[in-house]
Amino acid sequence: VYIGGNADMTVRPKMVVNATGAWAEKLSKAFEITISMKPTRGVMIAVENSMLDVVINRCRPSEDGDIIVPHEDEVVLGTTSVPVDSPEDFETDFEEVETVLSQGYKMIPALENDSVVRKWWGVRPLYDDTSSDSSGRDVTRGYTVMNHEIDGLSNVLSVLGGKLTTYRLMAEEASDEVCDLLGVEDAECETHNTPMR
Repeated sequence: VYIGGNADMTVRPKMVVNATGAWAEKLSKAFEITISMKPTRGVMIAVENSMLDVVINRCRPSEDGDIIVPHEDEVVLGTTSVPVDSPEDFETDFEEVETVLSQGYKMIPALENDSVVRKWWGVRPLYDDTSSDSSGRDVTRGYTVMNHEIDGLSNVLSVLGGKLTTYRLMAEEASDEVCDLLGVEDAECETHNTPMR
């Protein structure tokens, strides 16, 4: 498989793991298989505030600006869900910032007096194996380790979906699957004992 770059060599791996997040659909085309990703961008906003010590989440169907998470001397307000065509080439819309801030201020009016420290956008690697709504809000934030033997590829796995909070578990499950397929029986995952830095 040739994907790109300047390497002048042929690699024949025993196993390939597609763990490319929102780019998984693009990479799947190199293997002539189909993976349906539904990348959505979201904005999060950090506000200077050290008073909050609990997560606040609205009890309503998911929509823009419905969560507040404390983190050290800040609180993080989030988020939006806007479909994008490409995970590496997407616009940022400051109307989303205003929406998230106004919704956060409705939940905790005192936040309006606090300084915005930073804003950032990211793209969710949503795996869509169903017909879902246009915003991507109803696509699961869960994850899947997919064995492509069903596609005729006995040595290709894809790790799809998930969130930053589940990445370690995703990696462990994918590694366990690789070990099973390669017949490795005497190795145990140890990453849960290694602090993330």
